[in-house]
Amino acid sequence: MANPYYAIIGAGGIGSHFCRLLHRMLTHHQFGAVKPEDFIVFDFDVVEFKNTKWQDYTQEEVGNPKAILMAERYGFQAAVKRFGQVEVADYQKYLIAADNPGVRRIIFEHVAALGDNKTFVDMRAEGDVYAIFTERTPLDSLLASLGEDKDSTKGVSCQRFADQERNVIQLGNWFAATMGMDTFLRQARNIPYPAQLVRAII
Repeated sequence: MANPYYAIIGAGGIGSHFCRLLHRMLTHHQFGAVKPEDFIVFDFDVVEFKNTKWQDYTQEEVGNPKAILMAERYGFQAAVKRFGQVEVADYQKYLIAADNPGVRRIIFEHVAALGDNKTFVDMRAEGDVYAIFTERTPLDSLLASLGEDKDSTKGVSCQRFADQERNVIQLGNWFAATMGMDTFLRQARNIPYPAQLVRAII
């Protein structure tokens, strides 16, 4: 199989839904000649029962590696490992749905240093709040958004712990995956990013 061009980092609360949307767009030829095998999913984790509440997995899939499940379901390649400094140079496009700041710092600094048409879509969520960052964001702002511990590999759930304790499921991760997909499509189509996100509830 050919070396993948696109790295999807994380297949959890955001990444699993992003993979589903990506497969749908690929099925309808929204990326031209790009094929599912051009993507590789990085995730070292396995599905836990609690994940099935807000991630795109079933109870029957509990205990299985997330990356393998996404690959089998959608035709992507899989890497059951943590994405890090060794892997970052191998790809041109990064679709970031990781749960830690360390991997983001590695990608941000790599893209800023090399440029060379490298792009990323950084999807984040915490409860009902979500954010999307791209390579056009200044590096100092990107690094500042990671907090003080920029090298941390400690995972942070897209669902707030207090909400989990009350069995409250928030949808910020769904919004992040959807807006991330829209941003990735804009990159592929060479359409300018919107100046700002506007959400109106009437």
